This record gives sequence, structure tokens and C-alpha cells, in this order.
Amino acid sequence: KGMESSSQVSITDMREANVVVTHLCIRVAEKYDATLVHLGSAMEHDVLRTDTYVQTKRLASTLIRDARACSAGTFRSVRLSLHNVYGPRVKGVVADIAKQHWRGRPAVLRQPTATRDFVFASDVSHAVIKAIEVGDASEPIPIGSGVGTPISEIAELLSVHSRVKPPWTAATRKSAEA
Repeated sequence: KGMESSSQVSITDMREANVVVTHLCIRVAEKYDATLVHLGSAMEHDVLRTDTYVQTKRLASTLIRDARACSAGTFRSVRLSLHNVYGPRVKGVVADIAKQHWRGRPAVLRQPTATRDFVFASDVSHAVIKAIEVGDASEPIPIGSGVGTPISEIAELLSVHSRVKPPWTAATRKSAEA
């Protein structure tokens, strides 16, 4: 649960999920001479983001960079910098919009004009397989569509199938708190 940016978990839970697990994976990769494929977040590169999720993702990436630096080239890793993942069993803005449409309601959007790069879950799986094949990369590899899409457009695309009209409404202060 700590791996999701929208999760309401404690800093301890987030640190456990993002930092402690990465540290353990580094140790296992070193012990078995295996490549570590790390699923990072594109958000960790946004210097204005200081929330717990992003901070713990940055710490995990720092651990991997440090392990590479200390290993004199023997530790191999590939850091994937994931953009907004969506798909079956993935929480996030696309799932939230779909859930509201499923209930027959327009999606309530806090930032309808915000633009995001989205990537489907199965494309992340393919990226992991490719990362294993690559075997080692010193810099993070961005994984996304490469195209920014306004969140309101996602709601409009989903409404084609849900037939919910209007597809979205802007959140008011009161609806944003709900």
C-alpha cells in the first residue's frame, strides 16, 4: 500500500515500503550477482514535490546510486522512472474517474487541466523485462507514453464508454474535502 502516491499511510509505512525494501533488494542482488530492477517514480525528479511518497522514492534511488558507486562496477541495476500507471487493480486518477463513472456520476476533478503522462500496467511489465535484458543502466529510464494528457480528457475518454454526461465537474472546496 505504501507504493501508491495517493495512499494515506504513515511515514513509517512509506519508509518500509520504499526504502527498507529497496535496501533488502540491493543486498539480495549483490549476494546473488543479479541485476536489480527498481520501479521508481517520475515524481521523484520534481524538485517542488516534498511529500512523504516522493521523499522515500528519492531515498530508495539514492541507495541504489550509492550501491553502484561503492561496488566498483560489480553491482548492476536499472532504475525505471514510472509515470502515472493505470490499469486493472491499479489505484490512481484513472481508477478514481472510472469508479465515479461506474456509479453513474461525473468525475469530480480537483485539477481538470493538469496534464499527466500515463502508462498502462502491462507496458510497465514489458519495461521490466526489457530492463532485465539491458542488465545495467546508470541513469533512470523514463517509462510513460511521452504524451501529456489533461486529466479532464481522461474523464471525457472514459465517458465514451460509461455514457456519463457531463464526464466531469470541477471540485469545489467542499467536494474536495469529502
